[in-house]
Amino acid sequence: MEYRYAIMPIVYSIKDINDMLGKRSEVYQTFRSKEIVEHLIDVPTLSETGLYYSGNWTAEIRSTVKTAYNRGALQRVLALTSFNPFKTAWELIPLSFVVDWFLNVGDVVTSFTGLDLSSQKVCCTSVKRTTSSGIFLFDESSDTSILARAAVAPCVPARTDKFEFKRVTNALLQEEKVTSYERFLWKKPTPRLTFSPFLNWKRFLDSLVLGYQPTKKLLRSL
Repeated sequence: MEYRYAIMPIVYSIKDINDMLGKRSEVYQTFRSKEIVEHLIDVPTLSETGLYYSGNWTAEIRSTVKTAYNRGALQRVLALTSFNPFKTAWELIPLSFVVDWFLNVGDVVTSFTGLDLSSQKVCCTSVKRTTSSGIFLFDESSDTSILARAAVAPCVPARTDKFEFKRVTNALLQEEKVTSYERFLWKKPTPRLTFSPFLNWKRFLDSLVLGYQPTKKLLRSL
């Protein structure tokens, strides 16, 4: 925890200073982000025979924000070094970073209180959708046939045989694939709180470390 939240922020701050010095003469700055959203239609549970629909849907979303600072070096330096007291106040609240794991409070505070010092800003998002779906035939039914044979002479007695035939079919009957592409310009939207938990293995370990001391005190008080 000390390494991640005490030492590494200092390292990142030094890195940000170096990046700022390298960008102080740039008139244009570009910010990019990418996210892939996938949705899979589950295969239903069928007992014997039936048709079912299955497929998957994928959207690749790319956003680009390009800003221009054409009013001199002072404007670019102020934009890179702008201080937001509201964001700092939120980050100083104990365990505020844990809240940000579930609610985007920090992003909302930054969006409402941040200053935009750019001369011009253009935002663009592209969405590539890929849909693959199909209709399938599922058949695991069975048929039974009975073959009866009469006796032929005293030495060949009557006989009855039972035969069972089982089908095992999971065949694709119809398939459809669609790819579409859309691109549009947008302006800064109104920020809003969104509940979107994001817990990777690092944050899982952080939660164990954070809960160790309270759990230890609770067990000692029992």
